Amino acid sequence: MCQLRFDGLILIIFLYLCTMQTITFTLREGDEFIPLIQLLKVLNLVYSGSEAQEVVVAGMVKRNGVVELRKRAKIVAGDIIEFQNTKIVVEA
Repeated sequence: MCQLRFDGLILIIFLYLCTMQTITFTLREGDEFIPLIQLLKVLNLVYSGSEAQEVVVAGMVKRNGVVELRKRAKIVAGDIIEFQNTKIVVEA
């Protein structure tokens, strides 16, 4: 039988990476959508618009389980966005 021994810090990092944070984002009244890069900026998941564009073009963002490469994709109510360890549920 093989036993694995984890250093405390390694275990904390492992648990952090395996834990996905969920954020619920509500569209403003009267808005039908929000552009993807704007959503990432509004939620402070990136530092700037150029960083938002870079992560989208690099294929690091999923929309409803599929990689989204369009920077200005119209994110609507019901969409689920995944970026790094964050899941964003968009509501009306």
